[in-house]
Amino acid sequence: MLRTKKAPKSRWILITVVFLGIIVLLITGVILVRLMGVFSRSHFDGHHELIVEFIKSPNTAAVVAFSPDTHAASLLWIDASKVDNSYLKKQLQLPFDATVISDSKATSLKQLVSDLFFHHEKSHTSLTLVDAFNLLVFAYTLSPSAISQEVINLSGENVSTSKQGINSGRVGQLFIDHTLYNGASSVIVINATGISGVGNNVAKVLTNVGANVIAVNTSNNIESISKITYVGKKQYSQIRISEILGIPLTTFPTPLLSDITVIIGKDKVNEFR
Repeated sequence: MLRTKKAPKSRWILITVVFLGIIVLLITGVILVRLMGVFSRSHFDGHHELIVEFIKSPNTAAVVAFSPDTHAASLLWIDASKVDNSYLKKQLQLPFDATVISDSKATSLKQLVSDLFFHHEKSHTSLTLVDAFNLLVFAYTLSPSAISQEVINLSGENVSTSKQGINSGRVGQLFIDHTLYNGASSVIVINATGISGVGNNVAKVLTNVGANVIAVNTSNNIESISKITYVGKKQYSQIRISEILGIPLTTFPTPLLSDITVIIGKDKVNEFR
């Protein structure tokens, strides 16, 4: 009677090690893919301005500009009869890169970012946990003098100010993107919607964050789709303006009178009317 030879013990050990190694590699791969996904969805790159709207209650909000390029932050506390994203955008004429909705009771920048990080799972936001951590670190490295603050009241007809005596007419100056401002690319806005005032509203939003808007024109031709054209290589200024307005970039037709031409079509009427 033939006997079946048993596999050497060392062979079984090798098979076990290889099997465990494959499992470890698979788990590591899954973790890396998820981490890459989180980083790809992150908003704060640590180099350029990020404007975040914190809605704390139906009547209170804060808008924060985190500015790594100048290692500073600007904080605008807002009281209003009703706070929502669309209302604040139109009242302040500012773009928001992200919105955080929570029941935070924060009264300072550090408290805001601490609540965002430690209660991230309870906050309704597109900011990732990586964003929350980076903003927390950034805020805690700022000196008090690097944080500009102002309070405005949008509940009535008049806007009131301010914790530090900053005039409310300078609200826009709190949110200047210095990389965009220093780039000094000339911008022309063309209103091709057929509705008066839309081009001026777009120009105001861009000016409030530091864009060099040199003219606002009205087109005789109505465009259905908005677009941004530019000359030269794609740089931060073009990319930032495209992100702010939610309009894609194109190199055709080539602008003749400015570095960047923003053509506002009917698809942006509701947003900038």
